[in-house]
Amino acid sequence: MLCRCGEEAVIRLKQYRRSFCSRCFVEFYENKVEGFIRKHRLLRPGERVFVAVSGGKDSASCLAVLKRLSEKFAIELSAFHINLGIGEYSRRVEEASRRLCEKLDVELEVVDVKAVYGVGVEEVAKSSRRKPCSACGIIKRYLMNKIPRELGADRLATGHNLEDTVEFFFKNWASGNYFWLSKQKPLLPSNHPKVLTKIKPLFERSEKENETYAKILNLPYEEGKCPHSVVSRWREVGEIVEERVPGFKLSIARGLEKLNIVVDAPKFKSCKVCGEPSSGDVCSFCRLIGRV
Repeated sequence: MLCRCGEEAVIRLKQYRRSFCSRCFVEFYENKVEGFIRKHRLLRPGERVFVAVSGGKDSASCLAVLKRLSEKFAIELSAFHINLGIGEYSRRVEEASRRLCEKLDVELEVVDVKAVYGVGVEEVAKSSRRKPCSACGIIKRYLMNKIPRELGADRLATGHNLEDTVEFFFKNWASGNYFWLSKQKPLLPSNHPKVLTKIKPLFERSEKENETYAKILNLPYEEGKCPHSVVSRWREVGEIVEERVPGFKLSIARGLEKLNIVVDAPKFKSCKVCGEPSSGDVCSFCRLIGRV
């Protein structure tokens, strides 16, 4: 494969009917992310933006591209990592996150769930009789809002990619969960003084694109998967259709950007234990930790 510039290509993107060399791909990728941010007004000058880094390629690419665009958008950038206490895997992803932030010269805040609360995801899942992924989701949603906000964040950016977007769409549409479907947007404005605005700069960028960008820039990331991760059948559905119809996943994402599902706004209370926003008297996080 050859790039349009004549150099040897490193990636072929069927949905764009183009092949790219390393230099042209980095330019293409960063232009796409910048255009997407401007289109959806994901960033505002002078804001402090925290990026949730997991140690994987998607969040690594998210942090790197925002770092390279930070002067254009006049933002202050920081990173945030949660050590979930999943044995050797958590040690490796924390180390990858530290090396990434050192390379990019970005301040990193690490919260060790086991050190702070005395238990990790695996102990919480066992005690609560939940699947590890369910317990993990509750812990991450809570801490990814609370800690960056307390550190002065205006917005939280995550590395959710195109495949995540399509998977969430299928899963929530099939189950009739329109409330969660309505939240599959590049921008989720704050609806409470203690709830951060969430942004997804890589909403339209595929896992393949993020991996290629990370490798070209030699970004540190952990290639191994979480021992508790499972392959989603809805993710497989997206891949099967994409193989037959290149650009299908991108069409789903762009359709979601335009979709306007009206749902009742959540009515928040203050958790009686921690004071964080909650739909009940005690938030899901405190109920979960309280069972251990």
